[in-house]
Amino acid sequence: MFGADWRDPSRYDLVVNLGHMSLKTAKHLIVETARSSDYQMTPASKQAFEDFALASRVHATLALAKDLSHARIDIKAHQGEILVSGTIPDWVSEDHISEQIRNIPGVKNVRADLVNLSPALGLDG
Repeated sequence: MFGADWRDPSRYDLVVNLGHMSLKTAKHLIVETARSSDYQMTPASKQAFEDFALASRVHATLALAKDLSHARIDIKAHQGEILVSGTIPDWVSEDHISEQIRNIPGVKNVRADLVNLSPALGLDG
């Protein structure tokens, strides 16, 4: 999906080769690994996951907005606070984007650092 080779075993925490073990053994290995303290959620990892999920919802909302098809926006989320930065077409206002983001469940505050680009400058750089 992002240019990574999904077949590269070094990208995974656990690789199970069913050609070398039974299904029962593989199941036991997976269950015991998942129960290990190394794989339990911590408050920090839970927050990181929630931040990632919220940033993903913001990205998806903005990606579906017809007036933002030419925008180049970066989203960061932390505990409900959203920082949106990047370039937007001159016909879109920072306030309009901030309002769209504020309507997303879980968003508590929006800080925007957006630059409007005129058609003469283009968004392709």
